[in-house]
Amino acid sequence: NFNTWNYFITLMIVYNSKREKIILDDEALSSGGEGAVYKIKSPSSYSNIYCVKIYYDKKRTEDRRKKIEFMVKNPPKMIERNGSKIGWPIDIIRLNGNFAGFIMPLAFPDSKKLTILTGLSLSKRLDSSWQKYDRKLGKYSLVSRMKLINNISIPIFLLHDTGMYVLQDFKPDNVLITHNGMITLCDMDSIQITSENKMSFPGTAATMEYAPPEYTNLNVGKSENVPVDTSWDNFTIAVVFYQLLFGIHPFAVTPKKLKDGESNELSTNIALNLFPFGPNASKLAVIPKPHNNFKVIPEEMQSFFIKAFSGVVSSRPNARDWGQLIHKYISEAGDVKKPEIKPNPSEIPNQPSTSVQPKQKKP
Repeated sequence: NFNTWNYFITLMIVYNSKREKIILDDEALSSGGEGAVYKIKSPSSYSNIYCVKIYYDKKRTEDRRKKIEFMVKNPPKMIERNGSKIGWPIDIIRLNGNFAGFIMPLAFPDSKKLTILTGLSLSKRLDSSWQKYDRKLGKYSLVSRMKLINNISIPIFLLHDTGMYVLQDFKPDNVLITHNGMITLCDMDSIQITSENKMSFPGTAATMEYAPPEYTNLNVGKSENVPVDTSWDNFTIAVVFYQLLFGIHPFAVTPKKLKDGESNELSTNIALNLFPFGPNASKLAVIPKPHNNFKVIPEEMQSFFIKAFSGVVSSRPNARDWGQLIHKYISEAGDVKKPEIKPNPSEIPNQPSTSVQPKQKKP
């Protein structure tokens, strides 16, 4: 159908606030529940530097337009550094004269979701440049992962330092990383915005496995009119950092007893404050082995996690606290040499025989 094809082509041509034409790639880089992200073909001054998020038709609301315009006018002090970027709206995008999305910095080349490092082992699909994060490498891997935590902490601090922004849905899916530790924070348009401690724009997302206990226990974060503060993010970043270091969620445990109607889910364990090294450790029946590595990290870092999961909201270390602590340990560690990993015999592929084979006689 010619009309359908013509509509598709015009969809890929959008305009910024200065009415400059921007041509997008036909295929999206990624897509989600609200829209899709596209690389920019032209102008050349935007290509490989910025990308565009286009909202689906039903998501192009007046409130969303106002929120994006507010963010464009009120960015944090720095949205790009040598080792980190924030996927922050720098300009709005119009399609057929109407608001449709925004321009933001493009993630570093060859970025992957942080989820690739929050499991117990590295994916075999990752090339050798990612081997530094293999937990079999001991201290070398630990320091590599600490460097990631440091780089993640800085842009979160910059956001909190504005006094206006709370991420509210920070999780590994919303962080892109490169093998050499550069990070990009994504999904910034879902953040909560306050002005003079009053709600301007509520957060549009939250994930139960990363929401603090007050979400379930006190209904904090469930009212669009009542803002949450940065203590929410302080809990969430500790959960993500724990996963990054140990390959397991800090509340992945089995309690001794469950009340009627309760289930052994992460969100339930968070609500019950069942952290293996917290005040309710005696209530646990099973603590998976990966948690044992908690005792390997420095005591001060252990105390940071214990404070973050203590149930005392005001005691949670913030992004700046984490950054300063981790930077200290990285500096003290110095240049850690990479040890060699000897493969298990079962992992060694069959080698071709080096013996000379007799020539086959011609029939």
